[in-house]
Amino acid sequence: MTSRIWRELIEEVPGVHRLPSAISLLGLALVVLCLRVYNQLMTDRTQALLREALTWPADERADVAAELLASLDDCEEDPAEVQAAWAKEIERRGRRVLAGESSGEPWEDVRNRVARRLAKR
Repeated sequence: MTSRIWRELIEEVPGVHRLPSAISLLGLALVVLCLRVYNQLMTDRTQALLREALTWPADERADVAAELLASLDDCEEDPAEVQAAWAKEIERRGRRVLAGESSGEPWEDVRNRVARRLAKR
């Protein structure tokens, strides 16, 4: 019975072969449940497009993902308001440094931390 359940769950989850082999049946069931809930929030058209896109080569998926993310930057915020908000934030951070409330972090430390995080992926 367990192998039948595994097969059914595996068929339902695109890309499941990339999951760690140690994942439990319960873990896989949880992934499927999350996907079902998420998919219920998408329209049929969106789900069909996503299923198709997941079959594309990685470089094509990356290109489409980059374009979709870039399209989210085309928000309705006034660029002058955004610039003013950043100027205010930069001013606030600068005042904290000058007042000795924040010493910042050396670039070398930040770069090494980011590199370690990326290496774990």
